[in-house]
Amino acid sequence: MSEDHEQDPKVTDRLANLARLWRAGKSAKQGAQVARALKAGQLLIKGKVLFWVAIVVAALVALFVATMAIAAFMGGMPTAAQCTGSSVAALAPAGGIVVGASEYGGPGDPTTPTDHSASGVALDGHMAFAELGLPPGASNPDEASNIGMALDYGKALPFFATVQITANGKSVIAEKLDVGGGGPPVGDPPHQRDIDLWWQTAQALGVDPTGSGQWSGLVTIRLVNLPATALTTGTAEAAPPDASGCNTTATNTTASGATIVQIAQSQLRVYDGGNFCSPYSHGRCEPWCSDFLTWVWQHAGIDIPDYPFSGDVYTWGEHNTQVLPPTATPAPGDAVEFGTSPQNKTTSVHVAIVEQVFPNGEITVINGDFNHHVRRSGPFQPSQAALDSGSGSPIYGYVEP
Repeated sequence: MSEDHEQDPKVTDRLANLARLWRAGKSAKQGAQVARALKAGQLLIKGKVLFWVAIVVAALVALFVATMAIAAFMGGMPTAAQCTGSSVAALAPAGGIVVGASEYGGPGDPTTPTDHSASGVALDGHMAFAELGLPPGASNPDEASNIGMALDYGKALPFFATVQITANGKSVIAEKLDVGGGGPPVGDPPHQRDIDLWWQTAQALGVDPTGSGQWSGLVTIRLVNLPATALTTGTAEAAPPDASGCNTTATNTTASGATIVQIAQSQLRVYDGGNFCSPYSHGRCEPWCSDFLTWVWQHAGIDIPDYPFSGDVYTWGEHNTQVLPPTATPAPGDAVEFGTSPQNKTTSVHVAIVEQVFPNGEITVINGDFNHHVRRSGPFQPSQAALDSGSGSPIYGYVEP
């Protein structure tokens, strides 16, 4: 038999209060733990956010610095527009003298019906100028000596001498390919008119953007290169490095190689009239690829005889300089021999001048007597010369000047 005991209500209420307090305490403790966990989580999240924010900011700063560095570097490099044509760049005047200049040729100049200069060179496509000072009726181009005297050279500059011409914030490297009589002083203050700019040279300088052919004004000039030729008695002055960045050759061009290429380029588009009577053959009317090469080398200061046969150039190289096999990498200014050997005119059929050597091994060459013209061919791989050079024959070797 059991016995029931009635509980005291006060005891029951106290136990209930204790239970509530225990639960409240437990909840408070849990709440505190939760709060601490939440705070730790927030700090962790905040730390990670700050970490990634720092990473992103650092990356943006690095990108900005790199962009500025690239922009600064590219600002010093030529644009495609600057490298179009011949030796044009936005350069500050690098010393020199101020002279009076005028313009000739082009659509606006009816007094110049032909684009061929007194040196027999086709002027279109060239950065060219004429030295002034030729007296009326004079026939000797050496009498046009205004620039030579102004630059303290003491006489007329030889044909193919190069000067830096600066005007309108731009500079070009231009060749003397013509002579002229000059005219009254020009500019403000007035200066004696010493130089005539071929119209494309004036356009490259930005002084005649419309091509009117009527511009005149002041320019700054300085001598860049004086080729050692039979026309000069002085020592050739080496051309300065190409500061414009427009040089596309992959190999270093020697001073003589640079001069050879420059002279050969000045003859592009010369035409023999279709009868093989070229200005390079000393009055002979004959196939003149070798006449052209030896003429150019002689005007660059190379002591080589007149050779009308391409194989003789190779033989000369064997005894005087160096010949290279067809698998070698040539340099600008070298002679490139087409055919199978220098033995005779059947085996050695053509010779040309290496103009450029590209990083992928391709070359361009300047040819004399290329369909009766001085013409450029390439770029082509030397191993594919028989197909792509226009000569119809392989390369059997190179000759160093």
